[in-house]
Amino acid sequence: MQHLKQLLNIANQIRKDTESNYKIDDIERYIAGFNSLLREPPIPSRPIWGTAIIESSAIANVSYFLAVHGFYEEACSLLRGVIDGFLTRLYFDEKDRSKKLKKWQQNNGRSTNEYWEWESGHTNKYPKYKEIKELLEVKSLIKKYNEKYCLWDSIGKLFNKLDKFVHGRPETRHYGFATRSSLNLTKFKKKHFDEWFEYLKFVYCIISIFSLLQYKELFNSGYGKEFKELEPETYKRIENILVTI
Repeated sequence: MQHLKQLLNIANQIRKDTESNYKIDDIERYIAGFNSLLREPPIPSRPIWGTAIIESSAIANVSYFLAVHGFYEEACSLLRGVIDGFLTRLYFDEKDRSKKLKKWQQNNGRSTNEYWEWESGHTNKYPKYKEIKELLEVKSLIKKYNEKYCLWDSIGKLFNKLDKFVHGRPETRHYGFATRSSLNLTKFKKKHFDEWFEYLKFVYCIISIFSLLQYKELFNSGYGKEFKELEPETYKRIENILVTI
């Protein structure tokens, strides 16, 4: 217990240092922004898309918690999971919208489909990034946005940056030529928190871009207004695409 108390004391001090260096409310507007998409959902409802947003919000909250307490690399690696999970669910959502989602009756008479089998962990089959990209690229608005603003290239670059946190060696808990990391070495690092926050905003933008282009009625909702306040440049880009319809 003594070791745990020591770690908690370190984490709490980092949280205080973070709060003294940032306007936490500004950061939490992005964290809350994920759930804001659900306040005025598409009609008819899109349960797979809704789950994508709920899961993205939950993982983003955990990422935020870790970053505030000094676990910057772990916080960034979770953001990779946010994008992976969101795009995978958006893939299944689009298949459902276009009536291409595979459905069948099991031997016990229970109805199921390829999305639910993946979501519930009953299969290890899942769409690869190339399949997701090919399916979503055929959507006219997403295609137009990509052609003008290189959306998929931006996602690819983000993946490359976040991959180093998934597979790399956390530099903030190493010193000199140490071969092992130590939580006791964790300290507040403004540079690393800033880096995490930029990635968080990027992830928030990507989820918003796809959601607003896929369900354009959200653009004029309360969420659209919030998004405009947080990311006016990206909002304008989406608006430029929507006016072409």
